[in-house]
Amino acid sequence: MRLIDESVFERIFLEHWERMYNICFHFVGDTAVAEELVQDIFRSLWERRDNLLIETGVENYLVRAARLKAFEYLRNTAMEARNLREISFAAPAPENHTENLVYYNALTEQVGRIVGALPEQCQKVFRMSRENGMNNKQIAHSLAISEKTVENQITKALRVLRLHLGVDR
Repeated sequence: MRLIDESVFERIFLEHWERMYNICFHFVGDTAVAEELVQDIFRSLWERRDNLLIETGVENYLVRAARLKAFEYLRNTAMEARNLREISFAAPAPENHTENLVYYNALTEQVGRIVGALPEQCQKVFRMSRENGMNNKQIAHSLAISEKTVENQITKALRVLRLHLGVDR
């Protein structure tokens, strides 16, 4: 059967819309989705009316189309849900910037107290290295000490920080 005539299409729509809707609703359980699926089937039917040849009978064709459309919707919905789960597990957890800032400030204060308790020379070398970004050679030249002494002072400061902060290396 070919659907060339608009009146034939309208008759088929009126005769079969409710049954197709019931089939789709049975599978998807959502009235709006079921209506949309049926509309998609009839739209496709109308768009392909010149080329579509229905050999099994219109009712059988439409019932099969409704089932296939409902299954396609369920498959796509399940795939979207799975993809969203995968994305949500792969995405980093949202950060609490306020909490991070509080932790950062507390840690900075604690490091400052620990560094402040270091011997004066060790403290000076560490601050020049970490706060001023100077390399060992620059520090040694600035303080008129050997580079080896600078290395030793930085190592000592880091050891004390690790000990007090409970950081295992």
